[in-house]
Amino acid sequence: SIQTITAGTGISVATSGTTRTITSNLTAGSGISVSGATVSLKNSFIANTSASLQSGTTTSYSNSTGYPVFISGRTVSSGGGAFTLSVSGGSGTVDMRDGDSGTYDVFATIVPNGASLSGNSFYYLAVQLRPG
Repeated sequence: SIQTITAGTGISVATSGTTRTITSNLTAGSGISVSGATVSLKNSFIANTSASLQSGTTTSYSNSTGYPVFISGRTVSSGGGAFTLSVSGGSGTVDMRDGDSGTYDVFATIVPNGASLSGNSFYYLAVQLRPG
């Protein structure tokens, strides 16, 4: 039989004789709800607002929106599609070159808040993944 239960923040344990009742009082914030053992996303999880869109031409996109951003685009000129995704503590290469230097190279990735994507000049469309 269970003698002791230790719970964290938002969880309570009541004891009555040999019965233990565990209650969840967790809160999740905008776009997410918790009911017992069920976690749900609202239908409008990504807000439908023009403020969540950005587009332009650049050699470096820095995400300071407060939300993760899905970004896609293509190089301005043919012949160079290696990009660097820099996040806190490191970086990685997003290499979308097709190898023939005669076409524009496309990319798509998620840029976390506080991170940046840089490389040769590129056109882009960025959509913030903000809760509705």
